[in-house]
Amino acid sequence: MFDKSLNMKKVIILICFAVGLLLSCKKNDCNCYKTLGYKQVNAVWKSNDSLVSAKKFYYQETPFFKDEDLKDSIDAFMLMHISDSIVFMQFDSIYVNDKTGRIDKDETSYYENQGYFCVCND
Repeated sequence: MFDKSLNMKKVIILICFAVGLLLSCKKNDCNCYKTLGYKQVNAVWKSNDSLVSAKKFYYQETPFFKDEDLKDSIDAFMLMHISDSIVFMQFDSIYVNDKTGRIDKDETSYYENQGYFCVCND
């Protein structure tokens, strides 16, 4: 009797888990992907080429991205470290993959117009 009720509890828990998993997957749940470039700015001591600080600034990280925002961010970073003994090195065209998830199917066209590739759970 004890083994039978224990097995029944396991079956009920398994069914509840499966139903919860199915309910969590919305039909209109989409993921959008884009390869983003970023500029890396390194602050380096002139005297011995040792790294003081480095920061990555991503291009087009959001659909609302503006080039002026990137320039402003880089300028702010450089102002934090500017001195006669520090030089700045900038590296460009380094890439990373961006994933934006949980987008409704009717919103994907906006992302696709921004260069994203979208995949939806149909």
